Amino acid sequence: IAVCIARAAYATGPTFTDYLSVIAFIFYHVHLLYAPRRLLATLRSPALTKALVRARRNETSAELLDQLYDTSRLLFFVGCLVVGLVLVIFFVAWLPLYFNDYYLDPSTSVGNKVYAIFSGTLFAIGMTTLVPLGVSVHILSALVMTLSSISVESAADSIAPTVAQLGLLRIHEHEKSRYAGEPPYSLFSTNEQHFLKYRTMAANTMKAVTGSLRRLANATVSIVPMSMRDSSRETTGEPKRQRRGSVADSSILQGDVEEAAPAQFDPVLPPIKLSDEDLLTFQRRWRLATALYRQLQAELRPMHDVFALVSLLCLPIPLELALLSVTDPSFSLDGGYGAVVQASNTIRLFFLWILPALLGSVELAFAARCTFRLRRCASTLVDLTYTRPTDRLLIDHVTQQSNACVWRITCLEVPVSPHGLLLVPAVLAVS
Repeated sequence: IAVCIARAAYATGPTFTDYLSVIAFIFYHVHLLYAPRRLLATLRSPALTKALVRARRNETSAELLDQLYDTSRLLFFVGCLVVGLVLVIFFVAWLPLYFNDYYLDPSTSVGNKVYAIFSGTLFAIGMTTLVPLGVSVHILSALVMTLSSISVESAADSIAPTVAQLGLLRIHEHEKSRYAGEPPYSLFSTNEQHFLKYRTMAANTMKAVTGSLRRLANATVSIVPMSMRDSSRETTGEPKRQRRGSVADSSILQGDVEEAAPAQFDPVLPPIKLSDEDLLTFQRRWRLATALYRQLQAELRPMHDVFALVSLLCLPIPLELALLSVTDPSFSLDGGYGAVVQASNTIRLFFLWILPALLGSVELAFAARCTFRLRRCASTLVDLTYTRPTDRLLIDHVTQQSNACVWRITCLEVPVSPHGLLLVPAVLAVS
């Protein structure tokens, strides 16, 4: 922060082009100092502890925790790649501005040399620590968002013992694949029973196809004229074989095709019989889980507010540069210091403009993912077959109360949905 403040106060030379980019970068440093404290408070909060404790160890929670582990590994490797790329961009875009002949020429003053050397060195040291910190903050925020929805999805399994045994997520995948006409099992399934059933189906299909190909080859041989085969057998002394009819061959091939046809999958669950006590238990657990879900949103909102302020400062940078180029005839990105300064300033200003949008897209994507998964969970609960028609109405009323499945960001509590992700490129296009 001290280096950026000194750059704004000095306001001369290649390191300075406009005040808005300097102020936006100072506020981004404030976000990097505040966000880790807010995340640590969230990780130590009772809400997150309760969300972990109340996530029941059933099939759904086990699968969701496995998915969270895979997501964290993927984000780790992506984060390492992003940190290296961002460090290269920072060094290319900022360091040539400090170590420039304007400051380090022998004819310049001692103050210019001291400013360039100390500011450039401190900037390089600071970026090697602040860039990994900034990337880690947004990755941890995304993982906390994912973790907050696990308790709600696990609470949905408490609707009935049969649902808790199979898992609502697995029931949804089975029903979706059954209606689509595709088997719900794949070779990459993490469940051993699913893998064994897929392997058995694949072996039976391969056996049927092999038998069809063998009989097709025999049918092709029968097309050769009998006179040619009889003459060849008479010369070799082989006995004559009985000729097969084409009707029999076609019936055999039809039987093979019918044998290779995919089997039809029955519904995974019979109609669910719920008692009034089961409905009350489900309502209590669903409300507790959604309350924790909203509480974790409230824990992260202050951090998102500061980041939204930084984004609002960075978005008008192209507009400010356009106004300066019109109102100030002497304004230019190179400032008369050469092509290297112009290239560095172009990269720096473009990066400051696009960086909040890229990082904000990660947060918005995971917020939309939470909204999508919980809405899907609620709709799956309603789509189950119940013995009493009134049960579906009661469950729909419980799951749709106050639209608790939606993730809301900032102090304005703006709802985030998958369709809202289109807002980011629209805002960038307007700015």
